Amino acid sequence: MNSLVNYVIQSAFCLLIFYGFYFIFLKKETCFQYNRAYLFFSSVLALLLPLMDFYSLFGISIWQQSGIIPAIYLPEITFTSEESKHTTRGFEISLSGILIGIYLTGAVIFLVRFLIQLLTIKSIITKNRYNTKYWQGCYLINTQGKLPTFSFFKYLFWDDSIEFTEQEKSQILNHEMVHIRQKHSYDVIYFEILSVLFWFNPLIKLYKKSVIDTHEFIADNLVIKTADASNYGNLIVRQLFKRMDLVMGSYFNKSQAYRRLNMIKMNGQKTRLYKLFISLPMVAALTLIMGFETDTGSTSGLIYGHLPPLVLEDVDNQTNQNLLYTKPSSQLNPDLRITSEISTLPEKGYQTDDLAPPEPDNADIENDPSYKDEIYTIVEHQPAPVGGMKLFYNYIKEKLKYPAQARRMGIEGKVFVQFVVDKDGSLSDIVVLKGIGAGCDLEAKKVLQSVERWIPGRQDGTPVKVRMVIPITFSLG
Repeated sequence: MNSLVNYVIQSAFCLLIFYGFYFIFLKKETCFQYNRAYLFFSSVLALLLPLMDFYSLFGISIWQQSGIIPAIYLPEITFTSEESKHTTRGFEISLSGILIGIYLTGAVIFLVRFLIQLLTIKSIITKNRYNTKYWQGCYLINTQGKLPTFSFFKYLFWDDSIEFTEQEKSQILNHEMVHIRQKHSYDVIYFEILSVLFWFNPLIKLYKKSVIDTHEFIADNLVIKTADASNYGNLIVRQLFKRMDLVMGSYFNKSQAYRRLNMIKMNGQKTRLYKLFISLPMVAALTLIMGFETDTGSTSGLIYGHLPPLVLEDVDNQTNQNLLYTKPSSQLNPDLRITSEISTLPEKGYQTDDLAPPEPDNADIENDPSYKDEIYTIVEHQPAPVGGMKLFYNYIKEKLKYPAQARRMGIEGKVFVQFVVDKDGSLSDIVVLKGIGAGCDLEAKKVLQSVERWIPGRQDGTPVKVRMVIPITFSLG
């Protein structure tokens, strides 16, 4: 449920940024074909960007090339509250059920509206099949005054009850033929489908209105190249009140007549090209933000994202060795879980002399202040918990408690906790990089603070500080 909510929020954010750019920079420009393409592709990007994970596409090399130093990522651990299964499951189901019910109700209403429009046009075509003529690559249907003039895909519905001069008739037909030849109906259907799926998002409605306006501007602009602009404007006004509310059809007589007349007056005005190119860095920046989903640690200034996860191998037999190693992301199980039986770490006071790291071989290195303060993310011998990783993970799962506030609110998700394993093996600088709130962040941090000393990491035989991150997933089961 949280993933769906996050997607809705992120896609709405992207739509807002893209449409805001259009509204500020492009709406009043005469680059109509560019605007049409921008509205279409920006809406597609806004819906796809929250789903993208550029790390999985490009791997770690892109981080190395950009100079970003990642922390060591431990395998994810999932904590499922047994209590929540019995005490909060009913609330969770009811809350998600209400939200899903509201969404489906709205989607059904808009879907029915969409289907009624399609069936209405289909019915018109069927009833007039004997009056249909093939003319200049389209199907011409005379409506005999029952319908105004409009086009839909390759069908041109012509109101033959109104008397027009040959010049006016030619202008109207040319206008509608632009809609047909440039396949404007595909754009309309696309945004109608988005209106069904995202009926709750007003930005989709703004997108749909803007793209329909742009279609009219495109058709008008092509017509006035061979017609008098003043006479054509008068024709638009005459047709303004002769309309039918079939919004999927491309009508010659749209209610946006005032804006169409303004755009006709602006015919020939040059587009400010910088407005077209300024969209490129905006799209690139938003793509990076959504694709990498980076977070910044408050104590380190390093950037974290989808870094390569680390997996466990033979943890029982490698207590004092390098317990972690990297694998290509394609070989990893994204749902890695620790499933061994619950046990605890040794109580305070246990003997660790036999686990203590050797004395430094190089006194000059040890006495170097910059060496002492440096925090590593890549070392020859990585830190490891006393007793092994399995014992450490079981300790975390045993000590964690699902916060009551999170259970009441139905909150679940992933908390990323960063910590530093000092040269003496103690854990310090414990901070939450990215959390879910409702007490889960504080609970994860508190449990990490209670962990006993680790076997410190070593570089060139010398103990060093190592920064690590552990993802802890809170699940209601």
